[in-house]
Amino acid sequence: MNTIHINWDGPFTLKDVTSLNKPHDYGVYQVYGPNPTHGRVELLYIGLAHKVTFSVRIPKHTDWISYTRDSSQASIYIGRLSGIETPENMIWERQIVLAERLLIHAHYPTYNRQKDSVTCAPEFPNLHIFNWGRHRDLLPEVSGARFGKMPDIKFYGSHPSVKESGQNTVFSNQPS
Repeated sequence: MNTIHINWDGPFTLKDVTSLNKPHDYGVYQVYGPNPTHGRVELLYIGLAHKVTFSVRIPKHTDWISYTRDSSQASIYIGRLSGIETPENMIWERQIVLAERLLIHAHYPTYNRQKDSVTCAPEFPNLHIFNWGRHRDLLPEVSGARFGKMPDIKFYGSHPSVKESGQNTVFSNQPS
């Protein structure tokens, strides 16, 4: 099982994120704001910052955030991957990509255009995400196993070792 721990912080404004340029300022982020249809503030977008820091990546959304119903209600939450030790960059970047894909797949944000093309990655069945801290509307725990193909399982019924007696012997209150 590949477990990814994400420690969330926020809310930040677009101006606030310009200071997020330290060596640990990579990961995934969420943008909240008024829904373009009904105006209720909700999760609009999940993105990633894996080749550049949050301070470089997030401001690239300034155009569409400013065109929401009320950009003053926009808020950003950043998620830094956490663990016992920092993995090699290639592994860290792959975890960021997988975390973003699974979170988009699980939460289906309004402005993620790629959500329709996000398919279950081969790694999904073994991927497990724990969202810690201020994860806002994200589920605290997301399992990629839930978004794969349903396993070949059958409904519970009488166990084959129980002889057919016409009664449900498994839940019987009768003494044996």
